[in-house]
Amino acid sequence: MFDVSIRKVLYLYLSDNEAAYCIRTLSDGTAWIGTGNQSVKLVNKDGAVIREHRLDFYPYNIAVTDDGNLLLSKGNSIQKISSDGKVSEFFSSKSHFVQGLCSSRKGEILVCLTRKENGKIVKLSPGGTVSHEIEFDHKGSNLFVNPTKIAENPVTGDICIEDSSQCSIIVVSSHGEHLFTYKGKTGDTFTPFYITCDMHGHILIGDNSHFRIHLLNGRGEFIQYLLSQEDGLFSPWGMDERDGQLWVGTLSGKIWLIEYVIQNDCNY
Repeated sequence: MFDVSIRKVLYLYLSDNEAAYCIRTLSDGTAWIGTGNQSVKLVNKDGAVIREHRLDFYPYNIAVTDDGNLLLSKGNSIQKISSDGKVSEFFSSKSHFVQGLCSSRKGEILVCLTRKENGKIVKLSPGGTVSHEIEFDHKGSNLFVNPTKIAENPVTGDICIEDSSQCSIIVVSSHGEHLFTYKGKTGDTFTPFYITCDMHGHILIGDNSHFRIHLLNGRGEFIQYLLSQEDGLFSPWGMDERDGQLWVGTLSGKIWLIEYVIQNDCNY
């Protein structure tokens, strides 16, 4: 029996009610946030803006490389913003649209690519070249239709993908073997919008059907709703966890910082 308790909840607000489309936390307690005002902001836990880069596109997806560069999806490309603010193209695809991004434990960049009703995941080297593709199951059937968000489990190295067209979370091994698919609780509607994993290997999913956060163990088994509309959560989008603190962005510009503890946890 799991016992999940929330120890602390903090709030911070972006200016002008900017939507928080995506969040990537850093080891110093700050986080990069992609906003609805076409910018990425580095903020601390008090909400103070430390740095800001203005863009000519909406930053729906962001990753941070090991050397501190920002990677942002833009159409069929990934743009890199270096520490000195210079912008360059990191990767481009002639056939696919770039969506979700994240960095892996090994320094690779995991990327969601979509094209009509056929999507795939690619691993990019630190230099931006494709090192591996994940597209089919063991029967040769397409795993993905429209993969939009992605996260790596820091404990197992499994890759968790949100597929918006299938309204599901698809989890594969680091080599691409299909492990399981989560479609929400039986009999309930499920519209996943974002996904992340915590430091213990739990999977957290922002669900906009009922404005709640699903908490799963690493095998895809539902534990409980960590937050819901009854707690005041509305339209969760960007999410990221580091060192026991979960950041949850919303379309209203309100950002939740949540510390939670799971007792009697048998994650694997």
